Amino acid sequence: IFFAIFLLAVINWVIFQKYKLLNTIRQTLQLFVVEEVIFLIALMFWSLIKGFDPSIHSLEKFMDFGIINSILRADFMPPKDIWMAKESINYYYFGHFYAAVLTKFSGINPAVSYNLLLASLFGLCFAAAFSIGFNLKRSFAVGFLSAFLTTLAGNLQTIYAFFQSYSGDKPPAFWTLKPMLNFLEYWYPNATRFIPFTIHEFPIYSFVVSDLHGHVFSLPVVLLAIAVLIQTYHQTRVNLLNLILLGFILAMLLMTNILDGPIYLLVMAIILLFHGLSNFSRKRAFIETGENILIITFFIFIFSLPFWLTFKPFTFGIGILCSPQFLLNLKVGPFLFENNHCDRSPFWMLSLIYGFFYVVLFGFIITKFKKFSREDFLVLTFGLVATILILIPEQFYVKDIYPTHYRANTVFKFGYQAFIIFSLISGYMIV
Repeated sequence: IFFAIFLLAVINWVIFQKYKLLNTIRQTLQLFVVEEVIFLIALMFWSLIKGFDPSIHSLEKFMDFGIINSILRADFMPPKDIWMAKESINYYYFGHFYAAVLTKFSGINPAVSYNLLLASLFGLCFAAAFSIGFNLKRSFAVGFLSAFLTTLAGNLQTIYAFFQSYSGDKPPAFWTLKPMLNFLEYWYPNATRFIPFTIHEFPIYSFVVSDLHGHVFSLPVVLLAIAVLIQTYHQTRVNLLNLILLGFILAMLLMTNILDGPIYLLVMAIILLFHGLSNFSRKRAFIETGENILIITFFIFIFSLPFWLTFKPFTFGIGILCSPQFLLNLKVGPFLFENNHCDRSPFWMLSLIYGFFYVVLFGFIITKFKKFSREDFLVLTFGLVATILILIPEQFYVKDIYPTHYRANTVFKFGYQAFIIFSLISGYMIV
């Protein structure tokens, strides 16, 4: 760890000297200080919250804590499986790995560092979302609104707190229930299990539940990916260093929360395509985007190769919802056509989960109609990307180990990222 820090310090010093960054830092010192203070306040805030219940049990905390401890005890990589079921951990554990590195470097007991890691991730998420929002508009109001929506906001399912309680896995429409103030009976996890047989979490729920799972560890990496994409969008030509960096970030995402890899490869492809269309002819834009995605994919493979050497995926293909009769029970390449797999989300349920974002989006389009700046087009492109992420699980699902809840993980992973992207751009659109 000390060697890695020393090596990075040398690289940073070389960059610092080569690009004469001292003047840049002097000019932006106030902003650096503001960012660090925001992170520190968010860190202390969530440390205080976790102080009321620092226990590490229930749900998936034991597993996450076990993986971190297995890495801390390891003499070599990959670390041993905590259940001794296999020789090594067959899971996307890179987030747990950097948690173990921070724990070991700090010298703090893992039982304490577990909660400090949650607080650190909360702080990083809030500060990074503030930074992205601020840089979209150079506005503190946008920064704080983006940070609030990304880190602390939920969805409109909380309208059920004003109606009679319901039971079972299939919620009735709220307008069919008796209106009443129902705060004591309202059960907050229902906002993440609203659409039957699916999961549609958002960051604040993850922080409250406190599982140090892949989708939580990936939050700062996801926000870094979005920040680099925004920076890339403002270049006339996409340079090779940016593509290598994007490949490195995507490799991290693959090893931290595996479905985030293909999700953000798709996000990058769309943003890079719109970047090309705004700078070049249509033909050249498509060719350059294809070339850039191939370069990124190559570096994803190179950077994540040590992980793939021991990881065996527990997915079995891509399922098609509501398959045509003549294709039932067939497998064509990676595509599966399974019988009785036709669950789709009712429109009114999707509206409660994502309706706030679309009210903001359509309001923005109507208000700014025919007066869109380059930044506006970027924000609208991200809105399109988030919409595509919501729609994909309504047509496809990644086949995994769950028979009844076959769509759950796909809706979860894609919807989680759609929520983050929409939250980031909503601050900009509202202001």
